[in-house]
Amino acid sequence: MDFKKAMLERRMRSAVKDGDGRKLLDVLTSDSTQGGRLLYDIGPAAGPALADAVRTARTEEEMRAAIGWAGSSGDSKALDEVRNVLRQGSPAARMEALSTLLVHGTPDDAEHLAGCLTDPDDGFRTAVFDRLSEIERIGGHDSLPASVTAALSAERTRRTDATRAGLESEINGPFTKVSAAKVLVSLCNEVDATYSDPAPPDADDRRASLRKDIARVGNALYEQGGEDLMRDVARLVASASSHGNYLSREWTGIGGWMG
Repeated sequence: MDFKKAMLERRMRSAVKDGDGRKLLDVLTSDSTQGGRLLYDIGPAAGPALADAVRTARTEEEMRAAIGWAGSSGDSKALDEVRNVLRQGSPAARMEALSTLLVHGTPDDAEHLAGCLTDPDDGFRTAVFDRLSEIERIGGHDSLPASVTAALSAERTRRTDATRAGLESEINGPFTKVSAAKVLVSLCNEVDATYSDPAPPDADDRRASLRKDIARVGNALYEQGGEDLMRDVARLVASASSHGNYLSREWTGIGGWMG
């Protein structure tokens, strides 16, 4: 064993023996690769020191590392500290705790993970929604605990309803070119969302409703300023998004519009 590795192991075993999270973090952050291997070799005995590491981490970097190592250990006390972070840590630390508990937590953690989707912190709630949606998109419905999947579906419905309400208040005009373009980009984005995998249960009905709304805006623009106004708005939509061609197809038949 080389001298550096021997000193690292000596420091780590001392930290584990004392249950000293600060000393353990110092070792792990000085050489995360070798330190991680030593931690794996030490096994469950490192649990109390890892729990202390989560409690005493001073920076976001230390906190992320401590949470990850605590989760990998599987130690119940270390995982309890991770759960405390999920409840009251910084947004970044809470996200790390959520990811760790999704992998290393117990079935009892599912309720707490689902609760993150109704968190009062809108930024955190959105980050959780995006992370869980990506996991579900890649792994399918079975990639998340059932209660988390149900909460994710409920939050997705809430967000869709809020978007619908906001659009409904703007959809009847009168429009400026910019306001019409913004509404149309939002509507087209919503159409795209109906093709997501997994698709929302009401995808077909939702898509049909959105297409009618896109036509309503087109008709309103035609009444306001004819095809010239429609063309100007279509250019704005095309410059702000990838929906230009789709919009032109949806407007076919309004006045003399042929795309």
